[in-house]
Parts: sequence; C-alpha cells; structure tokens
Amino acid sequence: MRTAHEDKPSKSDSLVLFRFQPRVQWVGELRAVFEHTQSGLADPLTFAVVAWLVPLQDTPEHAELYKDFPELEVDFWQRGRYQGENDFGPDSLILAQDICGMAARCEMTVEDTPMWITTGLSKNGMSL
Repeated sequence: MRTAHEDKPSKSDSLVLFRFQPRVQWVGELRAVFEHTQSGLADPLTFAVVAWLVPLQDTPEHAELYKDFPELEVDFWQRGRYQGENDFGPDSLILAQDICGMAARCEMTVEDTPMWITTGLSKNGMSL
C-alpha cells in the first residue's frame, strides 16, 4: 500500500475501506503502515494508522439515487473533517489485513454545504 505525503494536495490514492460492522464500511485516509514483532508470536503483525472521514449527517436529496445500489458503495462525508479520538467510528489503529478495499473521492457543494463523496473500489461492497 502506498501512503500520501502530508504535503500532497490530493490523497485520493490512499483512501481505504474498512468493514466497521456487518454491512457497514467506513472510508479513511491511510496515514501509516508499520509492522510489529512480539516475542512468542510466530509472525509479525502489520498495522495501519487511518484518519477516518466523518459521515455527513444531512445527506443531499440526490443521495436517495444510490440507496438501491449498495454495490456502488457511495457515501457522503463532511469535507475536511476527520474522526476525533472519542467519536463513533473505527479506531485509528487497525490490522492492515482488515482493510477490505480502496476508495475514490470527489468534492462538491450542494446548497452551500461542502462535502466529500466516496465510492468504494472493492469487489463486494456494502455502504455506510
């Protein structure tokens, strides 16, 4: 997996999907990947540090277009916001093996509300 440099203006090549709960995937920016070796364990574990996006609470009307197509994995997020430590959502540190896909993101404004829209690039998608 590639991670984007902090000064890179677009981090779209480092968006990952994580299955947070059954039938619920979450999108975030991959910030770091590292390996941890612990004595007594045969294999090292690979971890990912992810900055999770914050879901948009009031989705635009056209979001209804996607509800019958969960395989498109379209979700709406607050632009420029990331989960805080105590927010509802995945932990920022996860096992890399739990990443279930990548995502693409675009930015738009609807009725003066800036937002990010993502679509999953996994084989078997489930939307948030």
